[in-house]
Amino acid sequence: MRDRLFANPQSIADAASHAAALGLDSRKLDGCLASGKYAAGIRADMSQARNLGIEGTPSFLLAIPDAASGKLKPLSLMSGARPFSSFQSMIDKALADLK
Repeated sequence: MRDRLFANPQSIADAASHAAALGLDSRKLDGCLASGKYAAGIRADMSQARNLGIEGTPSFLLAIPDAASGKLKPLSLMSGARPFSSFQSMIDKALADLK
């Protein structure tokens, strides 16, 4: 289902049709969506992503633990599908900056 929705983002509102095409229980999907059970968590995740500058998928955030707060401290953000060399450069730069 995930692959199908990502391949057809313009038709994501018609999730029930995608579910039916895959042989999934579209009534269960409709019930889940209508319940709003996960809506608050999704909105919180989206808000956190926006605050970090993440605007789409895929996005990759390089972070280190902050000893003072116990939270992750963002170092670098990369958006979009990238080759391994891009990740390697981002990590090498972060390591050099930490020295």
